Amino acid sequence: MSPYNQELLNRFYAQGLSKAELVDRFDLEGHTPAAFISREVAAASEKESADDLEDAITLAFAFGAASIPAEKLNALLLEDWHFKHEDIASLLQDIKSESSVASLFKACQTRYAYLEFDDSHALAVKCIWALGDINNEDARLRLAALCRSEISVIRSNAEQQLKRVMS
Repeated sequence: MSPYNQELLNRFYAQGLSKAELVDRFDLEGHTPAAFISREVAAASEKESADDLEDAITLAFAFGAASIPAEKLNALLLEDWHFKHEDIASLLQDIKSESSVASLFKACQTRYAYLEFDDSHALAVKCIWALGDINNEDARLRLAALCRSEISVIRSNAEQQLKRVMS
């Protein structure tokens, strides 16, 4: 990313720049937002740079969730070198791609080291809500499986989503 764009992001993180100002001033270098952000995600993935991925995910939220192909996000959701799993689950919930069902289900059952002390299981809950929003047969089957979880917060959220999509 160019020093100019990095400075804009740094100002945004420090709350010295609004989202609208970031989007307005950001130099996409002749690319569409989707192409630029996809390129940044690919570069961050190749380097396994958590900081660069955070920047790319921030841009995805600023420019719109559909900026990154679901397949790339599905893979990133299961990688353990970064700390953006909850944000990725939120993006996948917005995108609602049927290709995300297996990755979301697996992420519900994965305990990343940095989330070890998260008794609220926020990542799993976000994945469950994403499955509910995708709402195809595979997603409903996975929600039914999560209804049998030994973890009460996972079980109750899966039951709630399954009830919502079946009504």
